[in-house]
Amino acid sequence: MGSFNHVLLKRKQDVKTCTAKCADLQQQMVQAMKSGEDITEINQRLIQQVAIMAEHEKQIENIEQNETKRAVKYCKQRVYYVIQRYIEEGDHKGANMGLVDAKQRLEALAPRRMQVDQSPDVFDSSKYSVTEEGTVITAKEYGWSTLRFTPAVKSGVLKFRVKILRVNGLVAIGCVPTTAEDLKTNALCGIGFAYWSNGYKAALCSEDEVYGAGYGTGDVIEVTIDMDARTLSFAKNGVSQGVAYENLPEEGVYPAIDSYREHNSVEIIRA
Repeated sequence: MGSFNHVLLKRKQDVKTCTAKCADLQQQMVQAMKSGEDITEINQRLIQQVAIMAEHEKQIENIEQNETKRAVKYCKQRVYYVIQRYIEEGDHKGANMGLVDAKQRLEALAPRRMQVDQSPDVFDSSKYSVTEEGTVITAKEYGWSTLRFTPAVKSGVLKFRVKILRVNGLVAIGCVPTTAEDLKTNALCGIGFAYWSNGYKAALCSEDEVYGAGYGTGDVIEVTIDMDARTLSFAKNGVSQGVAYENLPEEGVYPAIDSYREHNSVEIIRA
């Protein structure tokens, strides 16, 4: 387990390093373009860093998948052991404790089922329509209103994808702190952490800044909320855009989206 954690943390640190390099190269590119300089070399270096970062993230995914398989195997062995103990020794108490432990471990490994939080105090039914299965969300009118998903992410890693079905103006994807208030009347960038469809990012009322590629109809955005590292990252159509935010609130966050214009529509796909 110690070796697993060490390797995983090392790979996550490598992603952070690549993200910082990409941000620096993006700034260099902006400055070069303003002064009319050739950006070919900077662009090549940026492409190289993005490729390196994508490889690190692929390795992280493989490590996490292997660890999950190992944990499931352990739980199965645990169940077999306690059943044998129950049969051979008649140890009802020990068998029951072992089965409860295995059940809890397996539940912890099960994917989180995201649902739109339609509580009246946080969901604006006049702004959004949600399909019966809860996967397709469509904006019905103009105005900012943040829509969040439950359950909150307080530990571990949550990954999900958002397919952009239609863009009729800005769309934002990200997360909000569990303490965020007035979701129905606030933009995501004002109370949370947002990646806009124009390629910019903004958080907690900060100024917009260039983050990654813009996205639109037909694109798929993968969101990774890592509360162990307290980071928020995105990928567009399988291409990593790097770590967008660090130091997410310790108390946890809710996945969230926002739409300013009517007819914007997205589909939530559990990764």
